Amino acid sequence: PIRRRSRVSERPRQRRRMVRFQRLHVSWDAAQHVWDRHKLEPLEVREAFEDAGRQNAVSRGPNSPDGSRTYIARGRTYAGKSLWILVKYRGRGVASLITAREDR
Repeated sequence: PIRRRSRVSERPRQRRRMVRFQRLHVSWDAAQHVWDRHKLEPLEVREAFEDAGRQNAVSRGPNSPDGSRTYIARGRTYAGKSLWILVKYRGRGVASLITAREDR
């Protein structure tokens, strides 16, 4: 008997578009939260976020309650700290910091 391909495999694959972030916006509230809860400075978060972009270590995160896209990045500071960073995509290459914490 001849096997037919399923309809799913007949559809062309859609390529996922890579998002390139040019800028990380850190609000005062986000900076305060990251310092109070995780003892990280905004400069450390920026360093790790830039490193994650160089290493292509940014992936799609969970859906935000307001429907916006979130991304999780994993990068290292210049001092060698490994951080997890959660950002919200604002459009036009701008990401807004939600939170960050040290990788344990």
